[in-house]
Amino acid sequence: MGLERTVDVAVIGAGLAGLAAARQLHRDRLEVVVVEARDRVGGRTLNHPIGDGKIVEVGGQWVGPGQDRVLALIDELGLPTRHCGDESGTGGSARLLPRTARRPRPAHPAHAERFGHQDDGRLRHRPDAATPIDYIEKDWSADEWTRGCYGAFTPPNTWTEYGPALRAPVGRIHWAGAETATIWMGYMDGAIRSGERAAAEITALLGETRRATVASAGRTR
Repeated sequence: MGLERTVDVAVIGAGLAGLAAARQLHRDRLEVVVVEARDRVGGRTLNHPIGDGKIVEVGGQWVGPGQDRVLALIDELGLPTRHCGDESGTGGSARLLPRTARRPRPAHPAHAERFGHQDDGRLRHRPDAATPIDYIEKDWSADEWTRGCYGAFTPPNTWTEYGPALRAPVGRIHWAGAETATIWMGYMDGAIRSGERAAAEITALLGETRRATVASAGRTR
């Protein structure tokens, strides 16, 4: 016989959106249960071990200016981050790549030592780079419970034309997820924002329901 439990809210999915929603609902003093089909939490954030206690990220990993909710959560939880990108133009996020490609800058000495010699600011890989010790690739489109990353695969104009429908409640079901966010859609920050938005909707709705129930009980006395 399965386990039965009565709660105020059941959150389906323990990705960043679901966890953010559950966290806020718990803070709003609602009883919450989170259910997840995978054997882990985190959704489209995933560590891949590479030995010696080290990992590489095969899901969400970048945060940046303007992503206030994920940055605030990182600070609140005391999580470590590492700055990527410097004045040399090497490393960094995809936002830096077009500038670097147009006008190469001198390679950082640490990068040059690791990958090879410098030539007009470009890095040259050593010959042994042609025989890597490992190759890591995560095909999120083949993941049974994800079907795409970093954003779900949708036809052109889906977000712009049908965005409001993606987050509109259906009966007692409220939707969250990075693709439903109004800011930073498809990003970790958007996922957190969407979970908090769904939690606020539910808290407000349950508050109205409870007030109506109390009022009705008062009239029948």
